[in-house]
Amino acid sequence: MLALLATACLDMEMDFLVHDDGSGSVTMTMRIDEALLEFGALEEGGTAESLCQQMLDDMDADDMFGLGLSSLDSSAEVGVVDGSCVTTMTATWDASQSEVILASFAEDDGPDIRRLDNGGWRFEMDLGSLEDDELSLDDLEMVTAMGFDFPTLAISVTLPGDAVEHNADSVSQSRYTWEIDFENLDELPEALYAETAPGSGLGPAAIGAIVAGVGLALAALVTLRRHREAQAAAADDTDGSDDAS
Repeated sequence: MLALLATACLDMEMDFLVHDDGSGSVTMTMRIDEALLEFGALEEGGTAESLCQQMLDDMDADDMFGLGLSSLDSSAEVGVVDGSCVTTMTATWDASQSEVILASFAEDDGPDIRRLDNGGWRFEMDLGSLEDDELSLDDLEMVTAMGFDFPTLAISVTLPGDAVEHNADSVSQSRYTWEIDFENLDELPEALYAETAPGSGLGPAAIGAIVAGVGLALAALVTLRRHREAQAAAADDTDGSDDAS
């Protein structure tokens, strides 16, 4: 029952970031419900904080994402925020590791992230495994009947280039985000996907250039306004001298 509750009362975010050279990172944030944390603390003994820390200690520090790759540069932190246990894990890889890392992600129904022949990128993730998951809809309904919420899952990916097609729920610059609704699994698409073509993609460098350009334009307008004000003042002084004479 505790394992069932732990799966149901879990909010999870997975955020993939891919650069054009293949390097990137993945960050996974998990939030375990406050009520479940208190329930587990009563069952196991100790405090909510100690139980939260124990969850992190039980993870494989050398392979937190279960990819079988201990060479990843990874970090993790855990803490109790507003009563809930929040765990954040991040792993990064460089361009030389890209092929191996992205292939590992695609295993076991994971996200398929690949560079296309035209130089663009495609992200695709099959959702069929959700319907076959051990946690059935009946289980989820039983959990909600006990007063707990459905789990939530948000998946996002940032890809280089300009958008070609996608079925994301929301897009912010070059970041595509999907919100998985476990209450309506039968309404989910068969797969999540986003595809880009070579282009700016409005990455950090492009955004910085735009901000710098706006700054220069504003500075130019201020300078022009001051110049015109100086000309107007000089004209007024000339008119005043003429009137005096």
